[in-house]
Amino acid sequence: MSSSAAATPIQARLAPYDHHSSSSSSSSSSPASISELWNASHPPSDAKVGLTRTLFPSGQPITVLSSLGKDYAQNESGGPKQRELLRKAVGSGVKSLKTLDLKPLHVAVDVEAGQAAYDAGALFHSLFLLYLVLT
Repeated sequence: MSSSAAATPIQARLAPYDHHSSSSSSSSSSPASISELWNASHPPSDAKVGLTRTLFPSGQPITVLSSLGKDYAQNESGGPKQRELLRKAVGSGVKSLKTLDLKPLHVAVDVEAGQAAYDAGALFHSLFLLYLVLT
């Protein structure tokens, strides 16, 4: 017997993180909260692009932090190299969430406040693909 009501999606947050930038911030969190989470989960400063940490805070959405790598801040802002590193970080975060096998899943990507609109669009596209894969 099937139920006509849809299951409530599990909430998750994916945060690409530039741990070398002092201006790292996200649209839905204070800058300190992402930094504190990252530092508590993986203190080394030489994290490679795509290194992820999945956190399960009590009563809050699952949080996946994904490193933008050591070269992110050294590249031209919004340039092709930064876009590629961002794509890799988001892709690694998506893979990390996919391995949890949680369905249905609603993922919100935290976009850094200083990001170009192009990068925000790329993240949205990645989320749409994630939705297609996970549903």
